[in-house]
Formats: sequence, C-alpha cells, structure tokens
Amino acid sequence: MATVDQKYVLSSIPQAYRRPRRREEGARWGLALSLAACLFLHQSVRGENRPLQNQGTVSNAQAGEKESPPKAPLFLIESITVLNAERTPREILVSESRLKIGEAYSEAQLRDAVYRIVRLPFLLDAEFSLRKGSIRGSYELVVSVTETRQWFFGADYDGFWAENPGNSPEYDNGLGLLAGRRFFLGRRGVLSASTSSEDGVIQVGYTHYDLFNRNALLTVRAATSLCEGFNQSGTDVCLAGIVDTFTETRQSTSDFLSFDAGLAVPLWGNHSLQITASNTDSEIRFRAPDGFTVSQRDVWSLGLSWAFNSLDDPVFPTQGKVLITTVGRSELREKSRINGLPTSLGSFTVNSGDSSSLSSSAQKYWSSSRRTSFSVRVNGSVGHQESESTNVFGDDISSNTDFYSAGLTLGHALSLFRAAPSKPFNELRWENTLNTSWRDRSGSNSLLSGSNAGFSLTTGLRYRTTWGVFSLNLSYVDPEI
Repeated sequence: MATVDQKYVLSSIPQAYRRPRRREEGARWGLALSLAACLFLHQSVRGENRPLQNQGTVSNAQAGEKESPPKAPLFLIESITVLNAERTPREILVSESRLKIGEAYSEAQLRDAVYRIVRLPFLLDAEFSLRKGSIRGSYELVVSVTETRQWFFGADYDGFWAENPGNSPEYDNGLGLLAGRRFFLGRRGVLSASTSSEDGVIQVGYTHYDLFNRNALLTVRAATSLCEGFNQSGTDVCLAGIVDTFTETRQSTSDFLSFDAGLAVPLWGNHSLQITASNTDSEIRFRAPDGFTVSQRDVWSLGLSWAFNSLDDPVFPTQGKVLITTVGRSELREKSRINGLPTSLGSFTVNSGDSSSLSSSAQKYWSSSRRTSFSVRVNGSVGHQESESTNVFGDDISSNTDFYSAGLTLGHALSLFRAAPSKPFNELRWENTLNTSWRDRSGSNSLLSGSNAGFSLTTGLRYRTTWGVFSLNLSYVDPEI
C-alpha cells in the first residue's frame, strides 16, 4: 500500500548512494586496452563493499566474523507535500508522521510514518512517493490520502448462540446503530459528537494534535445516557426521552455522566507513553417484587500505559504489531437506597472498593497473500481489590481479593472485495476469530472466589466505506467449561 516508487527513486538516487563509476579515456589505445578497462570496472563494482584480498588484509570470514548486511539507503527529506486532503489540516498529518524536515530516513521508516497517518480515525488510506528536491541529495516526500466523510455512521448486528448464558444481556442478539459528525477546529483540533441507539449514549469529544509542537496528543470526552434497560426477555428497551419512567416490563434503568481525558506522548518510532483518567457518576434503578433499589455509584480510574503500534490499518490490519502494558488504579464508592423493606431494617447499603491492576497484551498480524491475513493475540492481567460494605442490618463486611486473567485469540481474515483506487473507497472482509479466556479470583470472601474458563467462535462480515463501518457477526459462546 505505502511503497516507494522504486523505478523513480533508483533513477534519482544521489551520487552519495550510487556505486562509483569510472570513466576510461583510453579507447585510442586499442580494443584490447578497452576490454581490459571494462573488465577492471566490472570487478571493482562487484567488490565495492568487499575487503581487499591477497594484499595483506584478512576478511571478516577469515577472521571468524560475520559480514554485516548492507545498510539500507537513506533519503534526506527536504519537504512534505500532502495531496487530496480537502478537510484534514496538513499540520495534523505531518505531526502524526513524526518526521522532521532536514533529517534522513530509510524506506522502512517512511513506511511506518505513513502507517501512523493511516491510523487516524478520519482517514481510510495513504500512499507515499519521493520526488527530487531542490538541493542535490534531498527529496520531497509526497503523501496522498483518502479521507472519510465529516458525517460518519455505523451499524453492527451481533447474534449469539450461548451455552449457559443465564440472564446476562451480554449474550443477547441485538442491532447497534451509530451516527456522528466531526469538525476540524483550527490547524490541530478535531471536535466530534456521536450518539448510539444500542445504549442511548451521547458522546462529545475533542482531540488536539501536536500539543506544544511535540507531536503529543490530548483527548477529552464527555458522555451521558438518556436511559438504559432491558425487559424480561432481555431486549433493549431504551427509548429516547424516557428517563425516570418505569414500565411493566422494565427491570432496570441507569443514567450516567462520565468524563475522561488522555494524553499520548511519543517516545521514539512507534513507541508512546499514554496517561488516562476518567470519572463516571451513575444512578442505577432496579425493580424488585416489593419495591425497587436506587444505587448511586461514583468511580474514578487512572492508568499509565506504554504502547507500541505498527499496524498498517486500524480497522482492516494485515501486518504489524500492537503491544500494550498498563498499570491501573480505580476507586469505587456506592450508596444504595432500598425501598419496600420492613421499618425495622435500614434502607441504605454502602459499598466502597479500591483496586490496582497490571495488564499486558500483544497482537501480531501477518499476510500470507494479498487477500489473506492471520493474527494472534495474547493477554493477561493481575490485580488486587480491597472492598468494604455495610448491609441493611448494619453489619460491616470487608474483603480482600486477588484476581488473575489470561486469554488467547486467533484470527483469520479474507478480503472479498476492494475498490480500485480510481473508484470510491469501499472494502468487504470475511473475518473469523477463536477466543479463549481464563479467570480466577481468590480472597477472604468465598462468594467472590472461584475460577472459570470459556471460549467463543465468531464469524462475520465487515464492510467499510467513506461513510463508516458496518458489520454482521454470529458467535457461539461457552462462558464456562
């Protein structure tokens, strides 16, 4: 996708990168002397990077050392030109490339820079080429991009066939819809607003690129829910405009308001340091036979992550790696009011908990052909949680819990269709995943202890256009083995 035009580049490599040529001006000395000169030139070019033999020197091979591989040519970047960017500011694209004018890069480094541009949420594709610069030995980097539309949409249907699903709505069939719009503010800012029909969430976010001219990225978001609930059959009954109203079939509803912020600071290459903080204030109402419970919950969390990302595409990756290690800390404070209890009992329960965790994941993609790719992902986490609660009888209960988890995911993807570059962008892929997971909890409270393992098989189609991403997934889930 993002390859250098070899035919053009090789013809424009400066003298510093070319093998030396020698001109012999002895043609008049005769045909024999000319042939001898040509033979000498041929041998000298072939042995340009080889040590001299039979002249009192010892080669690396004779000395028992391995010859170092030839170094990749470097290209001095004089300027960066962006093509087909009608809405996206050039400053954002150059910042995400992390390239500096006046420095030299290899072709692999230029390719990684373009991959970082492709991973922007408002781009679909990018390609690069090199042109001769105004100064001998320098180049102009030309990046051609394919943008998404300002309005974006999404739709995904998840169908589950679950063993032992219980009453968890996590395994309910459902259709989710998404709609939103982006606005570019100035040369480095992006404002977005979206809403989802699946859980009634309205989200507004702002991202500032190239913070303090250091290629850093700052993101702040706020989200709220009109309502969220499910009836006796597990069907989502969230309706816009219904917030504090119960129906006969409604079992629970919740309202929440959350804020989160993230700062990503590039370290070197594809490495970055990320800091995240969030707060969620929610109110959950649950209908019981003799009344209902209202819980007010406040959750704070803080995370520090090291990340490495070299994917060639954020939605349809075919090659690259993603490595993430995160240290997290969270605090929970919850107060519940229970209506319908006898007057001899209290009407409130109080819960609090603090937890710390360390998690890590590694994922790799590789292509076996132009249309087929595979992936493998491993992840694991360890953590400790301390909680205290007071029940309606006035008893204080405390517990300490250690938790562990691990998982393995295998993936396969087949590109069924991709439009030609001259036509509007659209792509269709068939994706299959096998996911296995294991969890264990142990601590002072036996009710919170135990372990379980499970697996899931998922097959689906994913379609991407300039308007958004649309998917259809069917899964078999066995949450417990």
